[in-house]
Amino acid sequence: PVLDRLAAHLVAIERSPRSLIGALEDRLDGRGTTVMVWDPSTRRAVATGRIDGLAPDGGLQLATSAGLQTVHGGEVTLSAP
Repeated sequence: PVLDRLAAHLVAIERSPRSLIGALEDRLDGRGTTVMVWDPSTRRAVATGRIDGLAPDGGLQLATSAGLQTVHGGEVTLSAP
């Protein structure tokens, strides 16, 4: 039963990835919080800004001094500046 439900969810995500992104955005914590995104492999800041939400492709959107910036990557971490 668990694997059947998981398979059904995966099929639904493949049909409509926006529904998954919408569900994740509904649960997004910290909207409006100023954060710094770091690349742990280089220990350098990738971006600094306020969490604005998720882009249609699932990237984290930050409101920065230069405008809206989308950050992608599984190896970035967030920490308050």
